[in-house]
Amino acid sequence: MANYLFLDEAGNFDFGPSGTPWLMVAAIVLDLSDARTAAVSRLRFAINNEGVDLAGFHASANTPSVRRRFAELLRGNGFPVTIYVCAVDKRSLAAAPDPAQLYQRLVSGVLGMAEAEGPIDMIYADSIPLQRYRRAIQAAISEAMGRRPVRFHPSHSLCELQVVDFACWACWRHLTKSDTSPIEWIGSPKVEIQVIREK
Repeated sequence: MANYLFLDEAGNFDFGPSGTPWLMVAAIVLDLSDARTAAVSRLRFAINNEGVDLAGFHASANTPSVRRRFAELLRGNGFPVTIYVCAVDKRSLAAAPDPAQLYQRLVSGVLGMAEAEGPIDMIYADSIPLQRYRRAIQAAISEAMGRRPVRFHPSHSLCELQVVDFACWACWRHLTKSDTSPIEWIGSPKVEIQVIREK
């Protein structure tokens, strides 16, 4: 059976005073579960039937009620044991880095942590939203993965990308707000975090 790594990012590429203080990549190794996919689809239809136009689950955009219902679903449908996080404290950087090189460093960090548990055969990542960085970041991720295939798909197209989106958001809340409740909602999985600071 192939081992799939799903990843998402939080923070932005603004390294000035108005940018986010952190940039991070989170990843999970997730089995392909027909039961989980069906449960996510049923929940989406149920929410749409209640009058909410929901194309997919996206933690930062969803209402608190939708987030809680999605978290409860994940807790009952085999959420991964470990979330891997590599984060850079942008305030510690002496100068603004090349976004693609930094992203490659973050992806290599989570990949290294995940591969300590077992080999990774393929990676799926959310489509890169920023056009001016898209090709460079996609190339950086592909280089970090070596010969393993990398697929960039919109998060609403895959149940598993929506799962890692929630995992990433939960870890972001913990990192930036000291809010552990979203991680607790999904059953308090182990979080392995690597922090990059240059000074």
